Amino acid sequence: MLQNGTWPRVGRHGRTQKVNKVMGIIILILGAVVGLILVVIVVGAALPAEHRVSHSRQVNATPEQVWARLAATEEQTAWRKDLKSIKLLSSEPKKWVETMSMGDVPMVLVESVPSSRMVTKIDSEDLPFGGSWTFELAPNEGGTKVTITEEGVVKNPVFRFMSRFIFGHETTMKSYLSQLQASYSSEEK
Repeated sequence: MLQNGTWPRVGRHGRTQKVNKVMGIIILILGAVVGLILVVIVVGAALPAEHRVSHSRQVNATPEQVWARLAATEEQTAWRKDLKSIKLLSSEPKKWVETMSMGDVPMVLVESVPSSRMVTKIDSEDLPFGGSWTFELAPNEGGTKVTITEEGVVKNPVFRFMSRFIFGHETTMKSYLSQLQASYSSEEK
C-alpha cells in the first residue's frame, strides 16, 4: 500500500528491496535484448540486399566427370548431405525442387556449356532469398578447379545480418564443394 506516494520499505534486507532488485535486473536484460534486436535490424537494413561471392576447390576428377555429376541433378542426393530429395519438374527448361531441412527450393537451369560452365537459379520470388550459382570448370593439375559464383539476394534485413555476419555468404558453397570433392574421394576407396 502506498504511503505518502511511495512504497513502504520493509527493513534493510526486506522483501520489497529484493523484488525491486530482481525487477531491475529483468528490465535491464529485456532492454539489452530489445537493443540487440534493434541493432540487428538496423545493421541488416543498412547492408545491401544483393551480394556476389565466389569460392573455388580442386576436385580429383576430370572436367567431364565433374560435369556429369553436376548435370545429374536427380542423383545428387547420393553425395549432398544437406539434400533430402530432388523432384524433377521438367526437362526443357530443366526445372526441379530441392528439399532440404529448411524446406523446398525450386531451381531452374539457366545456362549449360558441357564440361565448362553451368548456371542455376532459384526459381521463386516467394522465398526470403534468391539468386544464381555459376559453376565454372577448368582442367587443373590432373583434376578440375571448380569455381562457384553466387549472385544472391537476401530480402529480410534480419536474415541479411545473419547471412553476412553469422553464417557467411560462402558457407553453402564451401559445403557443396567439399561434398563434391568427397564424393570422388569415396569412390577411390
